[in-house]
Amino acid sequence: MAEKIVSLDIGSSNLRAIEAEVRNNEPKIIKIFSTPLPPQIVDGGKIIDEKGLTEEIGKLWKAAKFKANKVIVSVGGSSLQLRIVPNMPWSPEKDFKQMLPFTLRDRIPLEVEEYYFDSHTLSEQRSPEDLLVYKKILLTASNKTFVDALARVLEANKLSMLALDALPLTLIRAHHLAYDYRPNTVVASMDVGAETFTIILHKNHQPIHQHIATGLGGGRATERIAKELKITTPEAELLKTTSGYPLEEVKDLTAIVPMPNGMVRTIKVKDFTQEQQEVAKRIIAEEVSILISHINEILDDFFANSNETTLHEVVLSGGGIMLNGFIPRLAAEFMPPKVAKPFGDEASRKVAQEIFDNQHQFMVVLGTLVSRNEY
Repeated sequence: MAEKIVSLDIGSSNLRAIEAEVRNNEPKIIKIFSTPLPPQIVDGGKIIDEKGLTEEIGKLWKAAKFKANKVIVSVGGSSLQLRIVPNMPWSPEKDFKQMLPFTLRDRIPLEVEEYYFDSHTLSEQRSPEDLLVYKKILLTASNKTFVDALARVLEANKLSMLALDALPLTLIRAHHLAYDYRPNTVVASMDVGAETFTIILHKNHQPIHQHIATGLGGGRATERIAKELKITTPEAELLKTTSGYPLEEVKDLTAIVPMPNGMVRTIKVKDFTQEQQEVAKRIIAEEVSILISHINEILDDFFANSNETTLHEVVLSGGGIMLNGFIPRLAAEFMPPKVAKPFGDEASRKVAQEIFDNQHQFMVVLGTLVSRNEY
């Protein structure tokens, strides 16, 4: 019997959701929806304003006209810890996961009481008698404060949390859905959000290295531009997203700025001075350099400490990848990356044009939708 579910990606600046009908563990997309999230509600994977998030998710369900009340949510940023843990005593999967808080107590540098644990088996080791003895796992640890707050937010909207999914793993699943399988090749999936940068290296659909950094992403450039130029966040965001592009291409873009008297004013790109544009360009270039340097460090560390020698493919997702100059710099220092296209090359009735044009922002929520499927 089919059931309807919604996969939900809660970012620092947007909510993204897909409603689907699942039959025989295969999801069929019904509707895709996205809405901006006001500032200071979620930051780097932490819920700052629980009441505000409750209201925004209620608005999302109403605007999207979702009928499903079962939700799978991706977890990332500072609310998620990932560890590859070798030599874990083998036991059947159900028993193994129930025992994780006890078997991990002396193995990882985390306060086990503060997390909910799950695991993904990477390999198993047998004894000379061909008995299963150990397993190597990718451990996912979700912060209890975040998860419990999220459960309250959903319950307040008469929704139930069906499952949690680790954001880096959603990128592997989405890659598996969107691209042809190339065996024995190392792929780097990179997601640049507003406040979080995530990279997971995978081979044969299995994670082999991962890294999550908070405080990196497109939102930091916006904050710096707003602070240095003493302008509002909507103005800074407009300046950031249009910086470096010919005026003719971006002249129709605007920002809505709230006024103290309750009114709003509309800011156009042409309203920015040359000096403001130069400041934005400098800040964006600096933030791009920080991101590239961070990626260099991660990849250098991986290849220095593994048997792999070649990176075969880089796939980019998240709104932050559109920082002006980021993709050309990445292409120059590594290889030309693929900008994620999880919905293909043509818009359809189920994929509105606006979502299709920004589909690189939907890899996480698509991967979350198939979280109960194997890779």
